[in-house]
Amino acid sequence: MDAEILRLVEDTYYLGGPGVRDELVWRSIGGVNTLVAKAEEAEAKKEAAPLTFVALVSEPESNGKFRLNPDASWTGPMKFTKNFADVRLYGRAIKPSNIPCFADDFSTILQNVEWFMKETETPGYSKQGIFTENENPRASVNMRHVLFERTDPKEVEAMEKWPVYSDQARADLAKIKDTHRVLPLWAYGKDTKLIPPEEYREALSDAVVCATVFLKHWAYPPKGDEGGRDVYTADIQHLRVLSKLPITPKNRTPPPIDPGTPTRASKKARITPKKEST
Repeated sequence: MDAEILRLVEDTYYLGGPGVRDELVWRSIGGVNTLVAKAEEAEAKKEAAPLTFVALVSEPESNGKFRLNPDASWTGPMKFTKNFADVRLYGRAIKPSNIPCFADDFSTILQNVEWFMKETETPGYSKQGIFTENENPRASVNMRHVLFERTDPKEVEAMEKWPVYSDQARADLAKIKDTHRVLPLWAYGKDTKLIPPEEYREALSDAVVCATVFLKHWAYPPKGDEGGRDVYTADIQHLRVLSKLPITPKNRTPPPIDPGTPTRASKKARITPKKEST
């Protein structure tokens, strides 16, 4: 597997490597602060640097939602996402403990991402996006995928066939089918084939993936009672599944008698008085 991963990270910048900080720099592309290769920063047409890392896709149990679902588990407007057209798919990446050589690199990945964020931070602004708020010590990276973009009516058929799971998502999809087109996630299975959207959860949940992302940054000045915010994103270019965590089999057959019910012997022990010693 290691040779396969090395092939996958060719022509990218591996975030678990010690020298990656010297190879990248923040530059503006289309008004968005983007991490680019220093070797290309002088070129007229700069492009985002593809950054690679190996991680396990895993949602915390407290979340209760799989945010890489094709409808992002949408149930209605949220604080920073008022409309379904603006929804993003999110994946939480943690240490791939079952692949020791890459598990050892994960702390370096976290340190490098934090270092790049500090290189473009705005003094006094809060940080949002890539790292989970109040996670201490840091243990995960949040990746995202922009799901919709504006288009012409020719894409209506593809939108109508896009899988959604809640009534709210179904109703909101109908509202934007004439104005937007869907951007499927570039996620590939172990067989190198594109994963259909209806299989995102089954294929990606608890999967070790080789992720290629673009790091971006926006600075939002104070507004009203809210302070300034530095927002960072790790936009998914593509994911490649390397392995899945084994599912531990569980005994789902219920016992014929409540296991908490006392046995005859235990009942007798409870009600039989203790003999006095003579």
